Amino acid sequence: MCIICIEFQKHRDLADARRMLESARREPRSIDPDHLAEVQRDLDLAEAAQKRKDP
Repeated sequence: MCIICIEFQKHRDLADARRMLESARREPRSIDPDHLAEVQRDLDLAEAAQKRKDP
């Protein structure tokens, strides 16, 4: 499990997770690009769920 996943599970802070994701993309070989794509998808789903929840 990567640090982005751990922190997001702990704090559920979408903005912070997105900043960490962008930083990881700038660092070559920091986190597997396939995993970063998965994290991006999961964040998008979490954001969509949050928007549906909030009127």
